[in-house]
Amino acid sequence: MAASSLLFVYGSLKRGFAHHELMAAACFLRETETERGYCLVILGDYAALAETGDGSVSGELYRVSGEHLARLDEFEGADYSRRAVRLRGEDAAEAYFANVSALGLVRYPGKSWDRR
Repeated sequence: MAASSLLFVYGSLKRGFAHHELMAAACFLRETETERGYCLVILGDYAALAETGDGSVSGELYRVSGEHLARLDEFEGADYSRRAVRLRGEDAAEAYFANVSALGLVRYPGKSWDRR
């Protein structure tokens, strides 16, 4: 059996959003949010997690296999990279971060992406 990881999703991969079907092989654990120090920025039609500011970001926590992560890495492409994220009261998880500086990008107002 392949190793599994915890993955925090905050945008189009969440339940009810445009790309949630890509999470079909994952196990939904719970809704959660990051520790302070993160925000969402807008990259075209999508959100990107950035490690800046003093806010937090709401999302969902999933258990995913290594094979599933590899498919998600391919889907996210060069605009995002997967790395550790600090979650409030949780064990360590990973999330997809923007591969660009958050400086100069438009911050999304609020901590929960709601563009379906």
